[in-house]
Amino acid sequence: MNRVLENNNLKVTISDAGAELISVWDKSRNAERIWRGDSAVWGRHAPILFPFVGKVAGGKYSYRGREYKMTSHGFARDRQFELVSEDGGSVTHVLRWNEESLTVYPFEFALYVKHSLENADSRSVKVEWRVVNEAVEGGEDMRSQLERTYESLAKSAIRAYERAQPKGTEADAVDAQQRQTAAVVAAATEKAGGGGPTYQFNIEKMEVRDDQDVERVAQELYYMTEREKRSRGGGSL
Repeated sequence: MNRVLENNNLKVTISDAGAELISVWDKSRNAERIWRGDSAVWGRHAPILFPFVGKVAGGKYSYRGREYKMTSHGFARDRQFELVSEDGGSVTHVLRWNEESLTVYPFEFALYVKHSLENADSRSVKVEWRVVNEAVEGGEDMRSQLERTYESLAKSAIRAYERAQPKGTEADAVDAQQRQTAAVVAAATEKAGGGGPTYQFNIEKMEVRDDQDVERVAQELYYMTEREKRSRGGGSL
């Protein structure tokens, strides 16, 4: 099905198939502004290229030791998108992961594509993409959730070792602090390894004394995991 946006200058048509922009009709010039999709030459108009642009070597790629096949320019342009919203000024579609997509792209994603005319006299079409990681509840807030997770781990480690360690001497305090640090690292490493890769934290000095330190540790662990994931081709930073 096609969706239409229109103002004083343009009439814009977007297809549910691939959320593809298929027409930008210029009223004042009585002319089409994008390729008409001549099947004898090239039958598309302005396809969405996701999750890859171009070809992958040999038509396949590897992720975490498993091989996946991928067509040129990804699969989104050949999928039916779901209509999220439609009003006089904008149309928003979404393509979500499913069991079929996981066989070629092992991520629980949601790809939102919004086409809009900003005002009644606009002579341009605004196109916005937004990709959400649905593997994390409220995927848009990944940083906050990770920080809360590590903050909880750090606080648990502190409470456990404060109860277990004797008090009264500087040596005891230093020993308790070292044990707390080790517990935080061990707990976070174990958490990161649950059902996924284990991240190695290389920390020379990480003192945990109060709530401010806990917050700092949570943030630092988050950045470390994200740097690690980026080195493996993932991450959100």
